Amino acid sequence: MSTTIKEIRAPLFAIIIGMFMVLLNMTAMNVAIPKLMNTFQSPLSIMQWATTGYILAEAAIIPVAGWLTALAAGACSFWQSPSLQSALFFAHSQLTLSNLYCFAYFKV
Repeated sequence: MSTTIKEIRAPLFAIIIGMFMVLLNMTAMNVAIPKLMNTFQSPLSIMQWATTGYILAEAAIIPVAGWLTALAAGACSFWQSPSLQSALFFAHSQLTLSNLYCFAYFKV
């Protein structure tokens, strides 16, 4: 069973966008440290722990996502359904728009 480029294009695009959003979130979190320090009146050491916790929480999702994908691998027709693809596209779009809104609003 061979896989064509057309079959892997959408999942590959979703992975690329997802990884970009992770990097963007980590960068925004690091850039926002001074503003967070002023807002919460906390020292740098506390804000560094908050950033580390945020990055660890994002990293903890990666193996869970892999496990869920392997668990649902038998239901290939489910993953290729148009309704699921639309829902995933909508979720990615909302995440991207909300991140852009936060960047514009907080001028990070």
